[in-house]
Parts: sequence; structure tokens; C-alpha cells
Amino acid sequence: MADATDPTSGGLVSLEGLTKPATVLIERISEAIGTSWRSRQIVRKAHAEAEKIKALAGIEITEIQRRGRLRFIEQQGKQIIKGKMVHPA
Repeated sequence: MADATDPTSGGLVSLEGLTKPATVLIERISEAIGTSWRSRQIVRKAHAEAEKIKALAGIEITEIQRRGRLRFIEQQGKQIIKGKMVHPA
């Protein structure tokens, strides 16, 4: 009778010894894929945070510009009231 582990015997090949290495290989591949996706997620979050900061800075600049316009209008109004209106060239 031929040995069951002999591939030339035409019988089934025993896979008993491959269970642990296959499991380890699958775990390593899974970890590598997880690491790759985690790093991409970190980059996406960083980009989102940068966009949020840009938006908040834009709002702040707009508010500063609005206050500057109001101050200019108030100053012009005071000059008109005092009769010191300076005409732009």
C-alpha cells in the first residue's frame, strides 16, 4: 500500500502540517492590509481637519473685513458730521 503523503501514489495528500502556517500567513496579510487602510484613514482625517481650519480662517477673515468696512463707514460718517469730508482723488 502506498503512503498517503506521497504525491506520486495517486492518493490524497495530507494537509495537516499546513494549517498553522496558512493561518499565520492569512493573519500577516490581514495585518498588512489593515495597516495600509489605517494610514490612509489618518491621511483622510488630516486633510479633513486642514479643510476645516481653512474654512474657519476664511470665516474669521470675512469677519475682520466686515468690521474694517464698518469702521471705515463710521469714520466717514464722523467726518461728514464734522464737515471735514475728504473727497477721494
